[in-house]
Amino acid sequence: MSQISPQPNSLVITAKALDSDAVDETIQELEPISSENAMRAQISERVRSLYPQAELRSFADGAATYLAPKLLIVAVYRLAGGRGPEEGDEDDGQQQQLFAA
Repeated sequence: MSQISPQPNSLVITAKALDSDAVDETIQELEPISSENAMRAQISERVRSLYPQAELRSFADGAATYLAPKLLIVAVYRLAGGRGPEEGDEDDGQQQQLFAA
């Protein structure tokens, strides 16, 4: 009898070029996170591993925005089997608002 392993949590990192329509999206698996502070630290670590010059601008409800030279970066933590910490269809609307800023 085989067991199905639970889906891992993930981090979706989307970088939008400020001077063109170029968009780069990366999805990384994450271990379970025990607190909001740990989540924020892990999100920052992962974003800065891809974009070393990224500076945190905002963080709330498992989503963070960063600015790097000519890039707007949005990172969204998603729970396994769900859309995010708040589990709702608002995620796409929140991400659109972050990109509009």
